Amino acid sequence: MITFIILNHENYHYNPDYHYTIALYPDIEKYDNIKFILELFIEELCSLKKDGLEIAGILWKFELYFSSDWKFLIICLGLNSANSRFFCPWCLCSKDQIGDLNKTWNIEKDIDEISINYNNINGHIFPPIFNMIPIGNVVFDELHVFLQITDRLWELVLSEIKERDSHNWEYITGQKFIKPTPIGYQIGVGFINFRPVANSRFFCPWCLCSKDQIGDLNKTWNIEKDIDEISINYNNINGHIFPPIFNMIPIGNVVFDELHVFLQITDRLWELVLSEIKERGLFNNLTRKIILDEMKRLKISF
Repeated sequence: MITFIILNHENYHYNPDYHYTIALYPDIEKYDNIKFILELFIEELCSLKKDGLEIAGILWKFELYFSSDWKFLIICLGLNSANSRFFCPWCLCSKDQIGDLNKTWNIEKDIDEISINYNNINGHIFPPIFNMIPIGNVVFDELHVFLQITDRLWELVLSEIKERDSHNWEYITGQKFIKPTPIGYQIGVGFINFRPVANSRFFCPWCLCSKDQIGDLNKTWNIEKDIDEISINYNNINGHIFPPIFNMIPIGNVVFDELHVFLQITDRLWELVLSEIKERGLFNNLTRKIILDEMKRLKISF
């Protein structure tokens, strides 16, 4: 699905009513498919960028921006793939240079140059689809970047815990998680010990855990509830005040929302990171200014 919003409507960026659908198609994300589906839209965008739009005698000029998840972004810019050697939409960085902080990485590419000379620019195999939008106006998808950061932070956290207390941790070879013997929440292929989103004392959809027991790793938390029992006897089960609406679905088939749990984890990890930076005396005025400026840009209240 491809949508657009008017960025001047700052108070409505996260309101779905102000996201206008341009294209909705069931096919795979492939360069030829996207280019074919958006052909007329691309022509209109070029005209809008070049000539503007006259409404009631007023000529409106437009500044265009483009943002998407990394895979779709790479396809639309005509790059080979997100995991190719030359992967960056903005600069000429290669995989071999990832982590090289001695170099200042600026925006090196130019959309007009890519459009004309794409086959001579490392990583590009097609001309960009949105060739009317400058590279400087191509914005990365913050959500997926932060989720990648979360994955990396968790990897480091679990690695350090394992090193400090290795006899209590079992590493499962070939899988991306460490299984704790004194278990927190073990759900599916991983474990999470998290603070509840719901704020009542008995908050858990699956077990009888209370707020007082959060963080108790001496107990194995299994699925204790039964949907039929809740339906019949809900008023005698801690935390329940109504019978379940979807009483035909077993509790074991109720799946938590991973995205919001991971976002909570991200918040907590960043809190710990910033706390440690402050304790080590690294939290100077420059660091503070960078963080505050970024929070203002993201419109995060503080």
